[in-house]
Amino acid sequence: MAKQHRKHARLISAVAALSVPALAFTAVAAPATAQPTAPHPAAAPVLRPATPAALPATPTDLNGDTPDTAADAKQAWLDAGEKADMLNEQSLQAKEAEAAAGAKASAAAKAVQTKRSVASKAAAESAKADAAAKTAQQRSQQAAAVNQQWQTKVEKFASASFRGARLGSMSALLTAQSPDDFLDKAAQLNVVADQSQQTLDSAKRASVAAADAAGTAKTSAADAEAAQGRSAAALRQAEQAKKEADTAASAAKQARVAAQQRESALRTQAAELEKLYKSLSEKERQEALAAQEAERRRQAAERAAEQSRQSEASASSASEASAASEASAAAQAQAEQQAANQAAQDQTTEQPAGGGQQQAAAAPEAPSTAAQEQTTEQQTTEQQTTEQQTTEEQTSEEQTTEQAPVAAPASGKAQIAVEAALSRVGMPYVYGAAGPSSFDCSGLTSWAWAQAGVTIPRTSGGQATLPEVPLSDLQPGDLVTYGTPVHHVFIYVGNDQIVNASQTGVPVRVQAMYYKPDATAHRPG
Repeated sequence: MAKQHRKHARLISAVAALSVPALAFTAVAAPATAQPTAPHPAAAPVLRPATPAALPATPTDLNGDTPDTAADAKQAWLDAGEKADMLNEQSLQAKEAEAAAGAKASAAAKAVQTKRSVASKAAAESAKADAAAKTAQQRSQQAAAVNQQWQTKVEKFASASFRGARLGSMSALLTAQSPDDFLDKAAQLNVVADQSQQTLDSAKRASVAAADAAGTAKTSAADAEAAQGRSAAALRQAEQAKKEADTAASAAKQARVAAQQRESALRTQAAELEKLYKSLSEKERQEALAAQEAERRRQAAERAAEQSRQSEASASSASEASAASEASAAAQAQAEQQAANQAAQDQTTEQPAGGGQQQAAAAPEAPSTAAQEQTTEQQTTEQQTTEQQTTEEQTSEEQTTEQAPVAAPASGKAQIAVEAALSRVGMPYVYGAAGPSSFDCSGLTSWAWAQAGVTIPRTSGGQATLPEVPLSDLQPGDLVTYGTPVHHVFIYVGNDQIVNASQTGVPVRVQAMYYKPDATAHRPG
């Protein structure tokens, strides 16, 4: 027994070597721990094989320790199945992480395009503002030059008037030939003065406006240059974000591929163990039948030998009885001849005769005893056959009852989800499948609730984030998850029954509710 335990421990260690470590993108930080599998029917006692039979190729990663009984192979197969279930959950999470990283990388690429467009526009605006600033500066300089020219002319005009140039009103009066001539000259002087003043004022205003425009253009150019700098910085940040998003997407893809490769390897391992289990089961069944046949022949030989002994005993008893009869007859004759003087001898002769009769009477008892033993053995065999038939009938009834899809009343969307799950009973379990003709555990539960119009997370880990309810308050449609990290989920349908997609080789089925130490219940909707 201790040897079998050690062998089983090595099997579990070998299978566990294929399990996936915590992925970098997984939110759960707790270390994964092996969880017990769902209850399975106990393997029937089998006879140890006398000689090894030809078996299919055994798994190459069992550290050289191959299961040699159906029970060991079945347990190793179930362990590999549970590990594969965990790997399937991590593969689904890796796919979701890859999709999220891809979406982020796509968004980053679009952001880069947008930022590049903004930066290009900002650069164009900056260049335009610079050109406008230069033009405004040139106009400002030109206006200042014009203003300076007129200012110089006005100053010269004033200086000439001050020095006695013939431009003043008095000069016009003194030099006028007539009053009309004076009025004409005075009017001309006023016009010249007004035009000069207007030109000078206009030149000043133009100079001021040009200076203002130059200042505004300079400010605009500075703003445009700052905007260009900001857009360039935003573009650099967007390009860096895209680079990081591309790196994350690549890492997520590598993680997904690695998880799928490990899942595929363990799936192959589980398939090999299943074949080994079936081969050992058939081999042990044949050996058990051969042992039963050998036992039947042995018992038949013992019965034949017993009957032979009984026949010999009967023949010996008959011979002794015949000899006793002859001796009795001879003694009787002798007694008649010597009746008077041989009374004592007659009594002595009668005793063997009596003993012979007792032996003769005892002789038929042997066949009677053998018949009784044969009858008892037949009754025992019939009783065993009856008990075996009764046990098989009870087992068949239990299995039929276990698979009977009887659901407790539910209401609303939960009822639709329960009926949807029950409609999939008998469908095959396939890793990563989410219906409608094949499922894994979380694929079944998410599909069932989708039929009710309720979208829930695709993975069992995601479904474990749904609102939690006590296990003592389960209602039809509730989900039960377990594992650390969570790697399995099934749907409760009422009457202490569940619909479960458990592992490869086991179709979707209804079974009795079972509880795990780390199980939690969740209510969608």
